[in-house]
Amino acid sequence: MTVTVQSVLDRVQQTLQDTAGIRWSSTNELVLWVNDAQREIALLKPDATATNATVALVEGTKQTIPDDGNRLLRVVRNMAMIEKTYTVTVVNDSGNKFYTDGSFQTLTLEEGGTYTFDQSHSSNSGHPLRFSTTANGSHGGGSEYTTGVTTSGTPGSGTAFTKITVAVGAPTLYTYCTQHAGMGFQVNTGTRVGTGKRATRLVSRDSLDSIQPSWHDPTVKGDAKHGSLIKHYMYEDQNPRNYYVYPGVASGASSFLEIIYSANPTTVAANGNLDIPDVFANAVMNYVLYMAYMKDSEFVGNQQRASSHYNLFITSVTGKSQIDLTTTPNLDAGNQAQAAAMRGMGVN
Repeated sequence: MTVTVQSVLDRVQQTLQDTAGIRWSSTNELVLWVNDAQREIALLKPDATATNATVALVEGTKQTIPDDGNRLLRVVRNMAMIEKTYTVTVVNDSGNKFYTDGSFQTLTLEEGGTYTFDQSHSSNSGHPLRFSTTANGSHGGGSEYTTGVTTSGTPGSGTAFTKITVAVGAPTLYTYCTQHAGMGFQVNTGTRVGTGKRATRLVSRDSLDSIQPSWHDPTVKGDAKHGSLIKHYMYEDQNPRNYYVYPGVASGASSFLEIIYSANPTTVAANGNLDIPDVFANAVMNYVLYMAYMKDSEFVGNQQRASSHYNLFITSVTGKSQIDLTTTPNLDAGNQAQAAAMRGMGVN
């Protein structure tokens, strides 16, 4: 989002003929109304804040979207978390350094991913690699970071390695040698992504209940047996933050889905940018004008002005929904399916 909050407020104050902010302060009321407008837009048009995310599922059938979401839009596919091995060598580069895959580099590891740092090369002898939240680890006054970390073997021989499964929300990390200072590299942690696997399909819960009424039961057998691969999902508008998956997730299973959900806009300040797409800047402006005129609705004409700007706001938001319906690429898919059906009936 590139439209600044201040640019919207400038247009509002020009319309109000209050560019000095005497009647309506841009840092108080007007900014509050900008945030109100963003939340209204997210409620009226949830895909305005559509967010793709790879989420870890909990045991069972009932799942919940991330805390910052207001409703599920779609479940796309199963995801597998990345598993990668780096070959570690120790190279004298103005002092010994841990090289990964032939170079001294800063790495970015995905949340949920499992990364193995193979220390079997003979150059690793006497140089155990560990993680810390402090640069240079214990040599820099820090301590060892152990969340999701396992180690095996003696560096420089056999199958020695240090392995980490990156936790959700893990901080920036630094590798270090427990015996010698100055050898480590920085490890940035990024949002969980993974690789795509089997697609999921939306099905009716009523239909599934009638076919397999015990599908919620973790001991159910057959096709409904709980595991890690999700085939279908169920969603009801009356319960927008939750959805159900089939088969359910078994105890101890590692299961991930890519979902699209409507996120709640973050609170913005006058010196920041809007947290919704730029095309809604006019809608935000009209909502702020509506609130400003409503505040002074006892004055002649202001109530009508407020009503006009609210109507412009609603038209802008809901009108885009109508445009989306007529320009969606799904229309092409529907037309192709209809054409195929007509060809099947002998119509060319």
